[in-house]
Amino acid sequence: MERKLFKTWAVAGLALLCAASLLAQRADRAIITGVVQDPTGAFIPGASVTILDEGTGVATDLESNAAGAYNSPPLVLGNYSVRVESAGFKTFQRTGILLVGG
Repeated sequence: MERKLFKTWAVAGLALLCAASLLAQRADRAIITGVVQDPTGAFIPGASVTILDEGTGVATDLESNAAGAYNSPPLVLGNYSVRVESAGFKTFQRTGILLVGG
């Protein structure tokens, strides 16, 4: 069971990495977006998503919508990590996400 949960979050992580777009709102801000999915491609609504500014320790808490998607508010440029949690699934975390200006 543990291996299946890890695989689920590995796929969710891949979806997060592939779907994470950095969209500049201003030259000094960017947005992190993503989609949380299981290995079959089914969306995971209601997943808890925490985006952490690794430089300041400021956390932004979000929840995935019915399509498994989430969008951050405009974030100050810098290094971030994203943590995704949902009941019945292993926690997924990606670190070292660098937001740079365009």
